[in-house]
Amino acid sequence: MNKKWLLFTAVAIIIAAVTVGTVFAIAPIKLIINGQEVSPSVPMQIVGNEVMAPVTQIAEKLGATVEWDNKNKTVKISNKEQQDIEKRLKLLEFALTPQSPKEAADTLAKGVMSRNGALQYAVLCDNLKSKYKADFEAFDWWTGASSPWIDSYQISDGEKQLDGTWKFTIKFHYTDSTKASYFSTSNILVGPKKESNPQLPIYPNAEQKWCVIGIEH
Repeated sequence: MNKKWLLFTAVAIIIAAVTVGTVFAIAPIKLIINGQEVSPSVPMQIVGNEVMAPVTQIAEKLGATVEWDNKNKTVKISNKEQQDIEKRLKLLEFALTPQSPKEAADTLAKGVMSRNGALQYAVLCDNLKSKYKADFEAFDWWTGASSPWIDSYQISDGEKQLDGTWKFTIKFHYTDSTKASYFSTSNILVGPKKESNPQLPIYPNAEQKWCVIGIEH
């Protein structure tokens, strides 16, 4: 009797395990795009470490278009709106590019005081853009803190270095609701901007552009 009971129990456990596994296996995978749940046009699957999902539906929800090139057996995904935004941003950044070393230092200081990460990013050279971009994105392009805040700054006249770059010292004055005073100092290095985009500058006779190539706190 005990053997039969043990055998029955073992079989019941195996059946339960298979049933639970089946439930998890057939549970539908949710599709959430920009915070909203969307009913997928076809069931999604997990194959290895990859998610198999309806590319057309997802792309269109994100504002992109999907084309099928039957001749080359190729799926083409493009987002013209995103491309237009990127072009506009590049032109805006070009318009903000300083035409003197002192202007570069002043624009950076204005960006720090206003906590505007986008303005700070616009005057950085490529080496610092790649270094700090992830930090700017992590805080939605806002920098600093709401308190204490920067209410003024002073910039030195600058010292020209042997390699043609310029070194500036920026002194920031902080205050808070108690009207306390705090100071911090940053040394920045400004150098000639090397334009990496062949389509820019759009003004071939424009003056030399400058950007921030180094920051020391």
